[in-house]
Parts: sequence; structure tokens; C-alpha cells
Amino acid sequence: MTKRSLLLFCLLSVNFLFGQSLNLDNNLTGILSNSQNSTVSLQYSGINKFEYKKSTLEVGTVYSMRFNPKLSENEFSNRTNISRSIKSVDVFINHQYNYSYIRKINSDNWLGIGAGVKKNFDWGRVSLSYATIYQNVDYFTNPTKNVLRHSLRFKMRYSHKLFLFNTEYFYQPTFTNYKDVIVFGTTKVSFLPQKQFSFIISDILNYNSMSNVKLIHNLTIGFGYKFSKDFKKN
Repeated sequence: MTKRSLLLFCLLSVNFLFGQSLNLDNNLTGILSNSQNSTVSLQYSGINKFEYKKSTLEVGTVYSMRFNPKLSENEFSNRTNISRSIKSVDVFINHQYNYSYIRKINSDNWLGIGAGVKKNFDWGRVSLSYATIYQNVDYFTNPTKNVLRHSLRFKMRYSHKLFLFNTEYFYQPTFTNYKDVIVFGTTKVSFLPQKQFSFIISDILNYNSMSNVKLIHNLTIGFGYKFSKDFKKN
């Protein structure tokens, strides 16, 4: 276990022991294509939250692989977000780690601080946030890159008795060059969301304007698992 993994495990354990609620939402999806060469895509995504009073620890993970028949994509992203609600505003700090086989990125570390607002409706929730991010990219062969980025996030959740629609998109240009932009988005439709297990359609888009591989886009289908536990005392 790495130091980073050990630290994350400790944070999760402490928050679990003293937290008020636990929400796990994890999905495994994939697709098989036989148009010319057989292509298999596998994808895991999860958003797991631990809440204590007005503070939240959220861990979001996306991991995708593609074979045709050799490994052609091996992409990993993990974002840890610690937030605090102050009236209608959430303030937060976060760290994100990325690895990309197809873009030849050995490690891509982000450290950000920001704030956001959210609005609840009868049908769901909409939120907007802004963060300033320091990015350090270590490539396989190219020189290390250090930049500051803006990060604008739009997130929406629409709930219906037959399905649940979730989407989250980030727009992230650098401070000095707005042509150097990253757009990352996830969209998920869960059918029969009141069940612990549900059928999932998942779409993940990853665009980087300065990369040789500008767009990585995967649409997959599969199954999701949800677990929720409230530890509040009555």
C-alpha cells in the first residue's frame, strides 16, 4: 500500500467511525464491439461519501480500459474532495490524481480550493462551483508541466421513479492560455434507482486541447450498486 493510499484509508476510516451518514454508489460497465476488430471496453466509476454534520468527504473514481485485442487504453482518475457547508455555500479543497496510458502521463496531480452553490428542487438538484487548481504533470518522456487552472463545474441530478439522471462537467482552462483547456464530464442514467442494484448507462468524456490524443470518449452499459446508511441517533 502506498503512502497516498494509506492516508486515504485513514481518512475514510476516521470519517466512517465518527460520521453521521455513509453513501456508496459504484458502477461497473462495459461494451463489446465486433465491427472490424473485436474491441472490449471496461469501466468502473464510483462516488462514495462520508458525512459528519456539515462536513463531507467525497471520493470519486473513474477507471477505464480498452482492448482491441491488445491494451489500447488504461485511464485512471481519483478525486478526493473535503467540503464544508456554510449556509447555502459549500467551500472545499480537493486533490486529484490521474494516470493516462494513451496520453503517456505517468502522474498528474491537481490541488485545488474553491466554493460552490447548490439549489434543490422537487425533481432533484443543480449546483455550480469554481476552483483554482495547481496542476503538476509528469509525462513518460516529455518535460514536467506545472500550470494554474480555472475550474468551472456544473452538476445536475434529476430523479424519477423509473430512472435517475446524473451529469457533472468541468471546464478547466489555464490562467495564461485559454486555448489550453481540459473538459471532463460524466453522465449516468440509472434505471429503477430505488433498488440496491440497478441497470446503468454511463458516458465519460475527457478532452485535452494540448494532447496528441485530444478526445477520450466511452459509452458503456452495465450494473450499479448503491448502499446508504444513516448513523444519526434518534
